[in-house]
Amino acid sequence: MTHRILIIGGGIGGTMTANHLVTKLYPEIRSGKVQVTMLSNSPWHYYKPAFMYVAFNSFFRDELRRPQRGLLRPEIDFQVEDVEGFDFTSNQVRCKSGRSFGYDHLVISTGCIPSPERIEGLKEGGDHFYQHGPARQLADKLSKIEKGRIFVTVSFPKTPNVPHQCGIAPIETTLMLDDMLRKRGVRDKVEIVYTYPVVSQLLRNCLFLQKDTCEVLPTIFDQRGIKFQRGFTLDRVDPGAKVAYSAEGKEENFDILMATPPICAVQAVRDSGISEAADDEGWLPTDHESMKVLGLENVYVLGDTVD
Repeated sequence: MTHRILIIGGGIGGTMTANHLVTKLYPEIRSGKVQVTMLSNSPWHYYKPAFMYVAFNSFFRDELRRPQRGLLRPEIDFQVEDVEGFDFTSNQVRCKSGRSFGYDHLVISTGCIPSPERIEGLKEGGDHFYQHGPARQLADKLSKIEKGRIFVTVSFPKTPNVPHQCGIAPIETTLMLDDMLRKRGVRDKVEIVYTYPVVSQLLRNCLFLQKDTCEVLPTIFDQRGIKFQRGFTLDRVDPGAKVAYSAEGKEENFDILMATPPICAVQAVRDSGISEAADDEGWLPTDHESMKVLGLENVYVLGDTVD
């Protein structure tokens, strides 16, 4: 009987895991004792960490994607399927196409998705760079602004100890923004304000979720004329008035609101019924030593889907 290893998600984690498994289990795979299958909802592998460069016209979409099949060892059975549900009791995964895939071991590596709609008005009034379409929209605005105020916000998930997406990205893009406006010759007419929420994991009233970075940021920002605020937790946005309101009672106007939005797990994971995360965010309860989903001996989870 062939032992079936099923990997859901063709991002960096899923791709590396599938290839490493083939390397480790090559004799068993060649003899037919083990089969490795990957399901991804796209035939393309996008290098998503670089979408922030799209917002600054440094990369275009075709430069940041490769055919997923070409990144996988030939021994891997790759299928383009959009997973819609998990049946952990019968070891089955259901897909929107109507197909089902059985498994003996399952690896869930479906990442997270930006969810600006979770904050009132943010989807309509804000911009972000965590997906290609929104990054292109932001690029158009950044390339045209001549004067005004760019307000930078960061939102954490409500589940304790889960970080915001792409850790250093808010700082990196703020510094890139300063550099781009200087090159365009409009930096003296555009105010940049970087903010960070009151609570960032174990730290409070800081500028980043790591203490060492927090300590050096004020000097770097002062040198570049970037204003900054500690303790601004974005609560809602008025798109018409272009005002951002904080949970602490502050209100700030903007011409461009460059946000790191809330995130959540993909729909199929949120619907799995095993998440204990706050606000239906969907992160899976994980043994952080073994990466097993708690209570499921044959299911593992990687990357941004971990709680």
